[in-house]
Amino acid sequence: MPDSDYRIKAAINYVLENATNEGHCYYQRSVTCVKTAELLSSMDDENLKDVPFINKLKKYLSEKQIKTTSEGIDIVDEYIGEHKEVEKSQKTIDTIPQLISQILCRNRYIQLINNCIDEMINEESIVYEERYDALYSPVLYKAEQESAEIIIKKVQTKPAIEMTIQQVADYVKEHTDGVVDDIQTAAVHMAVNSMISVITGGPGTGKTTTLKHILNLIGKQNVLMLAPTGKAAQRMKEQNGCEAFTIHKLIYALNYAEKNPDIPSH
Repeated sequence: MPDSDYRIKAAINYVLENATNEGHCYYQRSVTCVKTAELLSSMDDENLKDVPFINKLKKYLSEKQIKTTSEGIDIVDEYIGEHKEVEKSQKTIDTIPQLISQILCRNRYIQLINNCIDEMINEESIVYEERYDALYSPVLYKAEQESAEIIIKKVQTKPAIEMTIQQVADYVKEHTDGVVDDIQTAAVHMAVNSMISVITGGPGTGKTTTLKHILNLIGKQNVLMLAPTGKAAQRMKEQNGCEAFTIHKLIYALNYAEKNPDIPSH
């Protein structure tokens, strides 16, 4: 059944579990509703690919709470009237009823989805954070909470090395032909005196040089460098002379070691 709670809840779970594909741990409730409705009401868009302005019109219709086909047609006529550059081709005309049908179907699902979200929250099959109006899959919520706990512990841990800003400045000056960049020096000082640091900057701002100073101060033998891709890991290794791995490779190695404790690691 298209409107069955089982189908709608499965779609909600799918949307939340795939939030990471867009770089998110959660979606706000309103976003979850829209994405789930679009998933449930999706149809073959092959006929829409060559239609001019179709994405703009689709977005425009989506923002309108249309309830009937005739209301949808009136809104489309209003939109086309306001956008004189639109070529009202036969292809466009043939597509409009399909678009309106899709939007009506999506709007019809919104209330059903909201009802199912309430049930899933009560059942604890999804997690709701009221402060941020955020919906999580339980797996991603647990991962985020555990990550936060690890970060808090790290921040509260005293670093193995402690240096004053002057000591760092003297070191940087000694290893950069006497040229000292105050921002880079501050970044190195922060990193060696903190268990967790974030260093950002555009191309050519000195991230690589800063990292080299940090590695030399900490000691390369005490560092494990990780990167999201193999290419990035290789580049880090070449630039810093320190072994680097992909994050996925490390996770695989740790999981393997946990499942095979009797096999020595290399």
